[in-house]
Amino acid sequence: ITIQNFVNNCCDRIPNSIHKFETLVRTCLGLPMGELEMLFSHLLGLSHSLEELIDGVLAYKKNKLKNQGIEFISEPDVPQAGGLDLLENILERAAVLLKPEAKQHNLSFPKGMILWGPPGTGKSLSAKLAAKKMGVPMVAADWAGLRGTTAYESRKNLREFLQFCDANGEHGLVLYFDDFDKGFAGFDSDNDGGVSRQLAGKLLTWMQERTSQVLVMATVNRLEFLPPELVRRFDEIIFVDLPHAGARYEIFKLHLAKYFPGLDFSEKDWWRLLRETKLLTPAEIALMVRKTAENAFYWNTQELSSDELGEKPLSVTVRDFLEVR
Repeated sequence: ITIQNFVNNCCDRIPNSIHKFETLVRTCLGLPMGELEMLFSHLLGLSHSLEELIDGVLAYKKNKLKNQGIEFISEPDVPQAGGLDLLENILERAAVLLKPEAKQHNLSFPKGMILWGPPGTGKSLSAKLAAKKMGVPMVAADWAGLRGTTAYESRKNLREFLQFCDANGEHGLVLYFDDFDKGFAGFDSDNDGGVSRQLAGKLLTWMQERTSQVLVMATVNRLEFLPPELVRRFDEIIFVDLPHAGARYEIFKLHLAKYFPGLDFSEKDWWRLLRETKLLTPAEIALMVRKTAENAFYWNTQELSSDELGEKPLSVTVRDFLEVR
């Protein structure tokens, strides 16, 4: 309540919505009031919206964790994942469970979500955006990096890492495993002296017994590679398939805005582009748009001076995209 009142007094001049205000309050949890006062005195001079304030507080919390030797994955290059409306709705429902009032109804933050699907369908991007949407930091877990030279060192690394997550997950934390299925390739094997099985068992026990608000988000290409006892620890298993036409349109619009601001096509050209990209993944669509932009810039370098290159927008047609396709 103290933090909520403090944030409300600081942000009374900034346009906001109830949803964004609650996200900002949730992002501030876990920081001492003295640090918050200094942080807001700095950020309020630079921010013009609640979104910018949320990003600033999250960046500060990440820098604090980086000082403890924790690695973070890169920021997403687009503001949202196109075509994943159902997943975004699930994440919004999970975010409200971080409210202190949820405990009064015996509700708790979900323990884990598996994002399952072919490579390049936006699973990793969704995980990155999930932490931002919830207003909590995200720690990337490297399963191979936790393995030490001995079984004792491996267990020690995992134990200390999970203790760190518990200590920093009191007010929400996303623990991210990329290609989670690959990390359990030796689960049923004793080729490494049973180390993989011991580490997996430790992780399973922690996911079952922990009380901190840590959401384990794991991306998986082959769900059948995971042992059943591991799958049962997750609250949600979400299949992320190849995008349909409407989703491809949203994905194109996201990436076109990055390289070609203001560019749009006729309805006929849109249908042609969507029809010719039917089997592309979101990652392939992003690459297709980027390569088209690179080609357009190359042709500009052949015709324009250096002074004009930065000023003239990139000019393309649907045919240019289909040639790259």
